[in-house]
Amino acid sequence: MQAVILAGGQGTRLRPLTYLEPKPMIRIGVYPFLEYVIRLLKKNKIANLVICTGYLGGQIKKYFGDGAAFGVNIEYSHEVIPAGTGGSLKLAKNLLGEDFFIVNGDTYLDIDYLELYKLFKRSNRLMMMVVCEAEKANCKIGQRGDLIEYSKLGFDSVYIDAGVSVMNKGIFNLFPDKYFISFEKEVLPKLISERQVKTYVSKNRFYDIGTFSGLQKFKKEMVGV
Repeated sequence: MQAVILAGGQGTRLRPLTYLEPKPMIRIGVYPFLEYVIRLLKKNKIANLVICTGYLGGQIKKYFGDGAAFGVNIEYSHEVIPAGTGGSLKLAKNLLGEDFFIVNGDTYLDIDYLELYKLFKRSNRLMMMVVCEAEKANCKIGQRGDLIEYSKLGFDSVYIDAGVSVMNKGIFNLFPDKYFISFEKEVLPKLISERQVKTYVSKNRFYDIGTFSGLQKFKKEMVGV
């Protein structure tokens, strides 16, 4: 199985920590955060990885190399100019197989990825998004588990995008023909309108290190500080 890790963001909410290193490379104990993510994927038999880099991406490539030292195979897709979440994914298109996982480089969710993939294949959709219950929600789900609305601003719901999805390569047919693409604003609404996004509700603990409070929660869980 193959996974794409989106690791090109500037991590502005974690400054000054991210002035000199990219957010996924922030140390949590003895490892950078991204290594925890890669170890989790490897545990789930996902050994073919594409890392989408951008801001200070050379540090990521220097540390992980081709992935052999970590028991995985890593290829890189680098954006010289910020391309947005969708643009970053589009740049990596030629490296991708028919189906692939998408994992945010600043989130961590320990789930059964094989089970998720099986459910995705049964769904006959272009995308399956993992969601978790949270106080600040951004996903509305229909009675049959379809994603019916998504908003980064949040609204009256109980589910949040957990940073893990499975996609079919046919999804690129809905991408606009330009460089900078916001997946959340320009692609996901099309998928939702065509009922192409199924959700998977996870009860497991979800971590997002995009803020100082989220970073501290993950540190406490992993290294007890």
